[in-house]
Amino acid sequence: SRAGRFVDSFYELLARILTFPVCTVAAITGHAFAGGCLLAMSADYRVMRLDRGYICMNEIDMGLSVTKDQLEKSNVKPGAFENADAKMVSVL
Repeated sequence: SRAGRFVDSFYELLARILTFPVCTVAAITGHAFAGGCLLAMSADYRVMRLDRGYICMNEIDMGLSVTKDQLEKSNVKPGAFENADAKMVSVL
């Protein structure tokens, strides 16, 4: 299906950003929910204004779990987002 191909392509993009050989920076200019959050978190550093926008993963807030199949498709290894909060850079 088209939706399945989109999800697979999106996960491939995230894996590519996570393993990119040079430093990556996500400039978050507004809300970053769900896929936008994953895209931002896949960068090495994030820059976001303190007074504008939210970043969140609704699935986590709602207590939903990721299936083993979803995790295997994503190519994201355990610890990939370790210390993500420490790498968040905020500017006014």
